[in-house]
Amino acid sequence: MWLSRFIRTLSASPIAAGVTAHFIIALRGDGLREGQSDGVVTCASAHIDGVASEKIVRSAHSRQGNPETILEIERIFEKHLRQ
Repeated sequence: MWLSRFIRTLSASPIAAGVTAHFIIALRGDGLREGQSDGVVTCASAHIDGVASEKIVRSAHSRQGNPETILEIERIFEKHLRQ
């Protein structure tokens, strides 16, 4: 699979010190996450170790309008506001 130079560089970069990262990973359909994708990105390639939280939402690749995604973003914002 061809990936842009930017995406390859970004995926190889560690999370910067002092940055709290959260991941929302979209998966199409039901079932376990192994071997699943959002239609563009596989779950395995969307996962990065060291994140503060990881939420799986059942959605296609463009998930920003998904109600589960919105609730998770609100949860993350509220958590950081309380800190």
